[in-house]
Amino acid sequence: MAAGFWIRASAAGAQSRDYLFDLITFRPVPVDLGPPSDQVFLSLYGTGFRTATSATAKVGGVSVQVYGFTPVIDFPGLDLINIGPLPRALQGRGEVDVTLSLNGKAANTLSVNIR
Repeated sequence: MAAGFWIRASAAGAQSRDYLFDLITFRPVPVDLGPPSDQVFLSLYGTGFRTATSATAKVGGVSVQVYGFTPVIDFPGLDLINIGPLPRALQGRGEVDVTLSLNGKAANTLSVNIR
C-alpha cells in the first residue's frame, strides 16, 4: 500500500484535504478531525486490489466503512480505496495503524497520525 490523502467534509459542505505525509520531508502530516460535525475520510493508493469483491478496514483497531476501491485510470497498476468516516474516538491518538483486508487477504499495514 502506498500513501494517500485525507479529506475533511464540514456539515456546511466545505471540504479540505491534505496528504498523509509532507512531500519534501516525507514526515507524517497529522490528520485533523476538526469539530464534531465534520467527517474525515482516507483515500489510499496501492496495487493489487482492483479485482477484489470485498474489503474491510480498521483504523487504530476500530472498524471503518470502505466506500469503494477502483483502478486509477491515469496510472496503470495503481488502485485507490476510500474509507471513512474516521471515528471521533481516534482524536488525539497520534500514530495508529490502518489495516485493510481484500477478499479476506490482508494488505500491508500502514500508519497515520491522528491529531
